[in-house]
Amino acid sequence: RGSSSANLTLSQQRAQACVDYLVNEKGIPRARLVAKGWGEGKPLRLPDGTVLTDNYINSRKTVAEREALHQLNRRTTFQVLSNDYHDPNAKQAPAQKVEVKKGYFDNTGDEDDDDTDDSGGNAPQKP
Repeated sequence: RGSSSANLTLSQQRAQACVDYLVNEKGIPRARLVAKGWGEGKPLRLPDGTVLTDNYINSRKTVAEREALHQLNRRTTFQVLSNDYHDPNAKQAPAQKVEVKKGYFDNTGDEDDDDTDDSGGNAPQKP
């Protein structure tokens, strides 16, 4: 078995290979994915609570059992970090045409086609 540093490097390379596959083969935008290798830093916890540390794995009697447990620790998992991703390349809905009627921005709601103060004396007068 390699050093902790070597295992961390291999773990990061494995995670990056998964990201590359999803981007290059499945068309998922790279901005949506983060590769994170943990090396020996996060050993697998089995459903019965057993943590697959090197000490535990090396305590097993057979080479086949030890190798099978090491293989379980070589895993790739995915975690959803955010549900609010917006694809910047997604097709935008067309802008809707809005008809603005004369007097629309007048604070009384009336058409404002004259020079009178319709605001109750609070609006500046037109020159």
